[in-house]
Amino acid sequence: MKVWCAFARDGACRSGCPGPGAETGAVAVVVGIVLALIVAAVVLVAAARSAAHEGENPVADLVSAWRERGGPSGAARAEVAEAAPVDVSLTEFLQANVEQGDAYLQVDELADRLQRATDATRRAMPGSPGHADRRSA
Repeated sequence: MKVWCAFARDGACRSGCPGPGAETGAVAVVVGIVLALIVAAVVLVAAARSAAHEGENPVADLVSAWRERGGPSGAARAEVAEAAPVDVSLTEFLQANVEQGDAYLQVDELADRLQRATDATRRAMPGSPGHADRRSA
């Protein structure tokens, strides 16, 4: 790995870095990894302490997730196997989930905003129709 100063002049910079092409070795990589692991451990301990008041245990969740990383556990497989299939047509599904009331997006409101933005852009751009020349005002 090579480290160099961005503002180096004549091969060295004022902060004492040895200049372009200096070998830093694997020590910097190891130090970075160790610091990252320490920070991760601190975050995990802080999460465990804050979740202890709510009855949760992030460390136990992490351990169980680590054990199940290869696939679902036997209990999860059994639960999925026992689940009854649900046969519903797409039409029935969509009709059952229809929401009444106003839509999330109002077309008239969007059209008004688009028109105001278009008008503001035309007024601001020189040479466009509707441009307000401030020098002549």
